[in-house]
Amino acid sequence: MLFLELLTPAAAIAQRAELPIKEVVLSDGARRYTVTVVLDGHPTQVALDTGSSGLRVLSRALPPEAQSISGKPIVSRFASGTQFEGPKIRITVAASTVNGAIDIQRIDRVACAATQRDCPASRIESSHFKIEGDGIAGEGFDAILGIGIRADPVANPLVQLGVTQWVVELPRPGESTGLLIINPRPEEIASYTIMPEDEYGTLLGCLIRSASAERICGRAFFDTGAPGIRVIGGSHITPWPNGTPAIIAFGAGGKVESMQVRIGRGEQASGMYYSSWGRRSASTAIIWLGALFQLVYPL
Repeated sequence: MLFLELLTPAAAIAQRAELPIKEVVLSDGARRYTVTVVLDGHPTQVALDTGSSGLRVLSRALPPEAQSISGKPIVSRFASGTQFEGPKIRITVAASTVNGAIDIQRIDRVACAATQRDCPASRIESSHFKIEGDGIAGEGFDAILGIGIRADPVANPLVQLGVTQWVVELPRPGESTGLLIINPRPEEIASYTIMPEDEYGTLLGCLIRSASAERICGRAFFDTGAPGIRVIGGSHITPWPNGTPAIIAFGAGGKVESMQVRIGRGEQASGMYYSSWGRRSASTAIIWLGALFQLVYPL
């Protein structure tokens, strides 16, 4: 499945590059997606995450000189409740043939947020913790490559490298690899439908229950680092049971694309979940589309 991030028409003349995307299935069945980048000369398998922005690396995976550099302290929190603490530092990073010195977060300490004490980091000693490993010993990655467009103290690494456009094509069922295309050629995306995102990387989306036409609409975004569908805020809903046929539709007016899914199907919607905003109220829901729910742009 495909989705395209578009920043500026300058991508038409920028350097094109490719990174293979591999699917890794954890022992608990969770699907993760990875690419290999070079950090200060060291090839490193990193989690590919469209739901966050910034490159974050466990200190032990960096060369000794980078482990001792000082920088501005940063605290990064993820939806799982896992919290990374460590400074913003500058290292050399290469994504295929695109390379340069960029800002990253070095992770010196992993913890759980105060409101989510049972996060994955609580299930394993910090010396054995790996990113996106669900707290399972020996599983996960030493770094996470966040390529979302939301503002962050550690900016999107692709943007820092001068990339202006990219396509994420995740492995389909039966395929061993997908592809991260950096600065695709105009002819490669000529048939894509370009849909506007807001500053947080969200766009209009609806979940439609095929049998009843029940709709849940709101601002939707796509997160390769998380499984399933999560509806956050808005009117309370009862999650649809596994096996429910549904449609995911994106866009408004003359630009609407859709795809059919089945809730609970491993290679599609691995479960549907609801959570409220807590004490805050919101009339519009946020629809969190994880893992294989990438925006389908080709007409």
